Amino acid sequence: MTSQNSSSSVEARLAAVERLAQRAYDRGEVENVFSKYMHLHNVFQDEQIKTLWVKRGTPGIHAQYTNVGVYTDYDSIMAYHSGRPSPPGKLILHETTTPLIEVAGDGETAKGFWLMAGVESGLADPKNVGTMPEFLYEPEDKNIDGRRVWTHWVWCHYALDFLKQDGQWKIWHFRCLEVTRAPFSENWITFAKKNQLAFDKDLAYFGNDGKAVFMPTPDTKPGKACLDISEAAQDCYQFSLLRAASCPVFPAFKPSPLTADLGHCSFHHRPNASQSITRATEMFSDSQLERLALLERVFSSISLVAVLLIFVTYGSIPRLRNPRNTFIVFASIANLGASIGTVIARDGLARGENSALCRAQSFLVHMQVTSVSWEQLRFTLFFISTPARGPVYGATTGAETNTDTDIQESFDPHVTAASDTQKLAATAKTLEPIPPKQKQQSSSSAAGSTKSRFWLKDPIKRAYLFTTFMFTLSVLVTWVPASITRIHSLLNRDVPYSYQVAIAAVMPLQGLWNALIFFTTSRTILKNVIRDKWNQQIYSPVCLVEALKPNWTRLAGDYPGHRKSSGFSIMPIDPPDFPYEMVGTASDWTIIMLDLDGIGHQTPLFIDLLAPVFLDATMPRLPPLGKLTLVVRKILRDEWQNKLADFEEQLSKAMRVDWKIDIDALVVVSYSAAGSWARENPGSMIAKQDNTLFPWPDTLAHKVSYVEEAIKELERNSKYHEEINKLASAHVLTIDLDEEETFNACGAKFASDGKLAIVFIAERLGSNTGNAFWHKNLEKGISLAPTTDALSFYARTGIREDYEPDIADVQSELKNIIKKDLTLVPNFKETYKKLKLTKEGTDFDQYIGAFILNYSRGLVSTLKWRKFDSDDMLQQALSEALENREVQFHILDEAAIEDGILYLQVGVKTLRITTTYAAWVKVPGSAFYHSKQQEHLRKITQYSINRYGMHIIIRLHSLPGGVNNLDIGEAFMHDGWFYNSTNLASSWKAVDKILDFIKSSGHKNAFTIAPVNEASDNLAGFGSAAGLSDKATNWILTYMNGVFQRVESVDKRIPVMLQDNFKGAAFWSPLFDKKRNLVIDSHVYYFAASGTFSQYVAPAVCGQAKYLAEETKFPVFVGEWSLQTMYNNTLSVPNRKTIFDTQRYAWQKYAAGGAFWTTVSYATKPVDGQGTQRDYWSYVDLVRAGVITKATNKSYC
Repeated sequence: MTSQNSSSSVEARLAAVERLAQRAYDRGEVENVFSKYMHLHNVFQDEQIKTLWVKRGTPGIHAQYTNVGVYTDYDSIMAYHSGRPSPPGKLILHETTTPLIEVAGDGETAKGFWLMAGVESGLADPKNVGTMPEFLYEPEDKNIDGRRVWTHWVWCHYALDFLKQDGQWKIWHFRCLEVTRAPFSENWITFAKKNQLAFDKDLAYFGNDGKAVFMPTPDTKPGKACLDISEAAQDCYQFSLLRAASCPVFPAFKPSPLTADLGHCSFHHRPNASQSITRATEMFSDSQLERLALLERVFSSISLVAVLLIFVTYGSIPRLRNPRNTFIVFASIANLGASIGTVIARDGLARGENSALCRAQSFLVHMQVTSVSWEQLRFTLFFISTPARGPVYGATTGAETNTDTDIQESFDPHVTAASDTQKLAATAKTLEPIPPKQKQQSSSSAAGSTKSRFWLKDPIKRAYLFTTFMFTLSVLVTWVPASITRIHSLLNRDVPYSYQVAIAAVMPLQGLWNALIFFTTSRTILKNVIRDKWNQQIYSPVCLVEALKPNWTRLAGDYPGHRKSSGFSIMPIDPPDFPYEMVGTASDWTIIMLDLDGIGHQTPLFIDLLAPVFLDATMPRLPPLGKLTLVVRKILRDEWQNKLADFEEQLSKAMRVDWKIDIDALVVVSYSAAGSWARENPGSMIAKQDNTLFPWPDTLAHKVSYVEEAIKELERNSKYHEEINKLASAHVLTIDLDEEETFNACGAKFASDGKLAIVFIAERLGSNTGNAFWHKNLEKGISLAPTTDALSFYARTGIREDYEPDIADVQSELKNIIKKDLTLVPNFKETYKKLKLTKEGTDFDQYIGAFILNYSRGLVSTLKWRKFDSDDMLQQALSEALENREVQFHILDEAAIEDGILYLQVGVKTLRITTTYAAWVKVPGSAFYHSKQQEHLRKITQYSINRYGMHIIIRLHSLPGGVNNLDIGEAFMHDGWFYNSTNLASSWKAVDKILDFIKSSGHKNAFTIAPVNEASDNLAGFGSAAGLSDKATNWILTYMNGVFQRVESVDKRIPVMLQDNFKGAAFWSPLFDKKRNLVIDSHVYYFAASGTFSQYVAPAVCGQAKYLAEETKFPVFVGEWSLQTMYNNTLSVPNRKTIFDTQRYAWQKYAAGGAFWTTVSYATKPVDGQGTQRDYWSYVDLVRAGVITKATNKSYC
């Protein structure tokens, strides 16, 4: 025994040494990759850097080198490293130091962080100096041969992720953060402020002619907070109060403190409270984080119920639908998403950045921003600016937002309650007394006699004041703990756990506060509704309706229930809590209904104030301005009208056909606010870039024009010209209102009359003017344009760029393999049409060319693997089968050769993998092999999940010591698992390893664990209920309780599948609490059922399926089944197909589904009747034989 223990100890130590040696080797390889990258960059061999990157098609590839943007496409990154010259005088010397490198435990991913100090220099032609700010060059007295000198010190941080592919380490994610730089003649402190102006200039190098050359256009702009994860995953972290878990650099590897700061990256390196929170909460234990999540979920659930109660009440009681309650309902839409998002908590990220749950959580987070826009729209409609009153606060909120500066720096979600408070306070302001110059429409003098009364006596103002007070209180209660936490983290660089508990307790209660406000302020209406309901009282108060136009009597009779009277119209209504509501509007009239209880001296006041509001609110478009000031007209003439011909010439030259520009400045400017840049300088806004700083309050920023920037973007994006010229058949450029608000601030739309329009959102005229024809906006506009093409723009682009350049090579390879010409038929239109039915709303069409090309390449690889290229008999067989010489792509679910044409296929959606315990743990004394099974399983499961969205069932087919005296349980006559605490502990350890495997996959939702299979301590009774004794049953229950403890500590939603050991689901069901996430696995084989004939077995299947489903409170899954019966098996395809289809249908209809045993069988044992076991047990062979098809043709159920 001592010798054996010593041997095991040596083996363990050797294994540990091997692991350490491998990680050390990997660390050196990772460092060499980056060193090679920097060496090639220093010696101007950037083309060779391309080989250091991961393969084309690797998910998540991206690189950011500067503040300008991020490259998220393989080709974009390759373009970045392409075509860089090395002109005389150019020097790059970047020296990297202090490498911090970590290799993940699985040896597949790694990350590194380096500091860089270096110098850069070059010579620029003086004529081209203006392309970069003057202060970036040395003084002119330092010129060399008449050229300006560029000499800089530069210091940077580099953060990279690496991925092992084909045994080689490759760059996966690349992030360069410039810490500071300075010319040789200046220090970096004084230079820093000036350098801010150059951050958005992305200089790559000076060419041989001395001209500045800039980087390729990035694929996207830098994100709001975390640039190294997908937007959906960013939202998952950002929204939850547990978002302090830092943004992962890559999903399968938790960041260490050395990259924690890069998780919430800010290019300017401003201190960020979120960073300190991140570092602090990394010290929290899992149990503490779980308690925080529990608090969030409990209180979010309360808010969720409260919000739903608001919606139900508002929808079912028409009297509640007044403006104030409508505002609360719109605010509550945000809280609905917020509540669901916090109920999800960290589970979205736990399931993976690309999981449906995480994406759904991202959508719910964005509902918060959307709902704020809805609220602003409501205020715009109800309180439009008038000359007498001016604009109301909230009506134009965000109209001048600059996404290049404001949104990029934003991190925290919107504060819904705070926004409502501001708006409701502004609403009260709109009910101030009428300005003296406004004409009174009533002869009543009461209003004038009461102006000095304390305004709180007005019920409307009192109601709004109370609502405002309640919202203010909710803001304090909800956000004070979070604000204190932020301040504390800035001052002390840590966050006490108690602070996080306070946040988790109050932050999710926004929905509850909305409900309290809603029901408190609506208590009068609710009491009346209850009284009407239970006391059968009917209210019929009379409301005065005053005509605001002389011709009111002509329209008053249009509404049923009116009784005409001299000067008034009288109609019965329910008494609203709010003293007025709009009945109807037209171009020359407005009717206001006022409840008698709310009518007093101020009746004319309300009518006069609200009439212009309702009249304006009905107009979808504003009329052109009648006249501009003389100064503005001069600017418009100089900057736009006099240069129209020049712009049309530039546009025509860019588009290579004649274009015209048709823009009515008076129509466009009508949407601008008084005093704004758009109103005071429309010529610059429309046409000509203005490099001055404007003194208007809405901006101090560098302004660019719509038309000039649009032309520049068209020049830069020539690949869209053919599509644009076709869609804009009139070849006319105009500017129009984006009524549907399709774009963020402005964008490109194609009108039905053949014009191309620069469109803007009304509230954001003059904002982000340079982005209208940004390539992403152009693509969006083209994709939304009316067209008769069967394929979308994105699909056509993908085919042109991904499929067409390479398909000829694939076809040539096919010809070389089978020695005959073959035609590849992609069937793009049919495929697009079919995918559109199920993938509408996704970006599938962008990749249709790439994935059909990959399927074609897969065919080539399979034929080579099967030796078709060297076996003339295989070539002949394939040639005969494909008599039409065509390979067509179709989306099917089974393999088929029909009419001499080969159809490429897709497959099933559930994969069960049975393993021995040796795949997970090395058990002393076991003869089973333990090595790299998990590595192979990782490749199989990741490919199955990521490529096909499969669900994986991992089953422990055997347990240490043996579970049934058969080879499937460990070995013949082995049943030592029972009643052996050591073997029990090893089994639980195997379960722990499976859970580790699942956790590290990034797809916890894609797995089920089956921890035991066909256990039996009585071999004579195996296959029946007698095979398992009561004592053995108790042992299994002990084991299963331990399994549940382990699974639930990871994620209660991971199903556990218990094989019924031939005792049936009804036996096990009462032995487990119904809260368990348990699935019972029953095996149904008719080869062992006495008296079963293949011709008569189908009806019996249906009855057994019904019985399985009805006998337990837990789902029943038929974990194993086949086609073999006891007697008279036949190779008839229709007979075998009927048996297969009936079982597949029955298990789905009555049970929780099933899994066929097995994928491939090589069994040669004859069966009763025709054929061997392989003909009835091998899924692949049954597909090839035509037994298994996509459709179930016939079943007996």
